Amino acid sequence: MEDQWAVGQTEWEGHPLFVRFNTSVQDGHLKGEFPIKVGFALPLHTPSSEGLPGEEEMEQLGEIEELMEEYLGSDGVLVLVLTTGGMREVIFYVRPNTDIAGVHKRLMTEVTSHEVQCVGEEEPGWDSYYAFVGE
Repeated sequence: MEDQWAVGQTEWEGHPLFVRFNTSVQDGHLKGEFPIKVGFALPLHTPSSEGLPGEEEMEQLGEIEELMEEYLGSDGVLVLVLTTGGMREVIFYVRPNTDIAGVHKRLMTEVTSHEVQCVGEEEPGWDSYYAFVGE
């Protein structure tokens, strides 16, 4: 089944914040299976005055996001994409024992257009997702 997505906009620290979120998981049916949050941060090269990427960089970011999904495979579910202040953050929830460090290392090796930062933490309640989407 294809994931369903929605887009929203708000402000964060005086800058526009664009939020793309996966509405297919909003009912929480995957929380128990994917209790670890992984955020991949991608600093932008030439953000606009609003802190957003240009068209060419948007294409690069899309390709990187596809690699993230491919490398995590069935061990991860993409839930949020946040863009603001010269940064894009791509947030997944993953299964326990997912090789987060291995995925990050592979991304750092294969992605030459952007620096790929990564942080993972236990978040069984999906607090970060619901902070933007609501329960």
